[in-house]
Amino acid sequence: METQAVNSSTIKSIGYEKTEEICQVEFLDGGVYWYFGVDNDLYQAFLKAKSKGQYLSLIKSRHQFQKIK
Repeated sequence: METQAVNSSTIKSIGYEKTEEICQVEFLDGGVYWYFGVDNDLYQAFLKAKSKGQYLSLIKSRHQFQKIK
């Protein structure tokens, strides 16, 4: 999965696997999570959000997730 660095006080990078609809979030503390069932439109909005942390709260409230690392 290709990721890209983002400007955030808590998130280091985010990535997306379109065919599986998985959004990956890597935090500055080293934790990596996968969020399942995230469609491409939601991922694109996440990339553009001013506050990545607030937007992630929205994703977390609607999608299952798993800690990968």
